[in-house]
Amino acid sequence: MGFIFILSFLLFPISSFAVPADIKDISDGKYFQAVHDQLSGAKDSIYIAMYEISIDLDKTESEAYKLVQDIVDAHARGVKVEVYLDRTKTYDEDKNDSAFLALYRKGVPVRFITPGKRVHDKLIVISGDEEISCKRDFYHKD
Repeated sequence: MGFIFILSFLLFPISSFAVPADIKDISDGKYFQAVHDQLSGAKDSIYIAMYEISIDLDKTESEAYKLVQDIVDAHARGVKVEVYLDRTKTYDEDKNDSAFLALYRKGVPVRFITPGKRVHDKLIVISGDEEISCKRDFYHKD
């Protein structure tokens, strides 16, 4: 069995199993515009798993608020949207409440991950073609 496994790598190099991908640097100041463009252009589906989406409902000009609005707008135009948020008590119990309510009130399917489990991802998959994976949550900064 081990011989066949090794032989398969000799006959079929790893590169033949690779899928082409475009990778873009969206660190620092590029993050908001890149995510905004992808959410605004989504046509089929958006799946989000996020540790923190912290918004102030009175700060409608904040980047985090605008990204939440992009999610709401996508849902309104018929894009299938699902949002999964963290709900652990070890950090800040109500960190995602405002975003949850903003999405829920607009009919966006949003749910907290089961208490006792943690989602620390910052992952957005758009229409199965685009994936945004990073170390940054959506959060409001003064």
